[in-house]
Amino acid sequence: AKMQHCRPFLVAMRSVLVAISIGCTMGLKDRKSHQADTVPLLQAMRAEHGRAGVLRSGGKGRVVFSMTTTAHRIDHIKPALDAIISGQTRPPDAVYLSIGPEVTVPSWMGSYADNSSDGSRLQILRQSRDPGPGLKLIGAAIEENNAGRGDTVIVYGDDDQVYGSDLLKIHSERAHRDGTGREQAFGARKISAGRPEIPVLEATGSISIRASAVPSAAFKIGSTPDACKFSDDFYFANAFKKAGVELRLLDECAMDWNRMRMPQRCLQRELQAVKTIHPLSSMVLDEDGKESNRKAGDWRSQLARYALCQQALGDSK
Repeated sequence: AKMQHCRPFLVAMRSVLVAISIGCTMGLKDRKSHQADTVPLLQAMRAEHGRAGVLRSGGKGRVVFSMTTTAHRIDHIKPALDAIISGQTRPPDAVYLSIGPEVTVPSWMGSYADNSSDGSRLQILRQSRDPGPGLKLIGAAIEENNAGRGDTVIVYGDDDQVYGSDLLKIHSERAHRDGTGREQAFGARKISAGRPEIPVLEATGSISIRASAVPSAAFKIGSTPDACKFSDDFYFANAFKKAGVELRLLDECAMDWNRMRMPQRCLQRELQAVKTIHPLSSMVLDEDGKESNRKAGDWRSQLARYALCQQALGDSK
């Protein structure tokens, strides 16, 4: 009788030991590949990581973190990556860094492949063209949907933020569908913008949504006018609204607008050195609606850009 009670435990342990054996074998291959070329190594991890994620998720569903960066900023974002890869109470099942074709991957990123033991290895998703900052969402959405993982919760954020240790845990505990089946996206920073105003979640505070709930319009951001291409928060909010996705405040992480900060468990600090490198918040457009520079603007010019995007989409009054 005691053996009967132990049998499920023994079967489970055998599965774990097999998975560990596979992971160790692949780890040896990864280290050999790393000596030749860092980028193919990181891209090749996708298949292996899918297996590791199933074991670690504990049946609570797959949760990934996604961000993008630029050629000027990529060498300075290590603290932001470390906070997600090794600093979460609920480890990610994957960490995606989506980049354009001209971005050079620094050699230090290879250390994430060599040193990871829990499966949450950084995966570089290099795109054939650069659709702009919207890659922070659509890069991961393409990856997860193409793999048939539409239920994956994608948490996406900015490369100049060092997020807190409970961020992924809090996002993962949210029901991204309500009782009626309506899709929901959650974020810590919620504002109103546009004319007429619509609710907007800001990726600076992090946003989460199911992979299959990302509307088709979101993947077209790279083909839109600069007012929309470089206003990804607003453009996605508009696409979510039209697709019926409800935008909800992530209460435990909510931004305190009086003190201008989020709880430490959700956001530790900003990377000021990264934040000042070609910031979108300082972008201004010329008379033709094209990017002019990223020095003269502020939050007011950003809100004006949102209104121009809304006008370009035909949704303004």
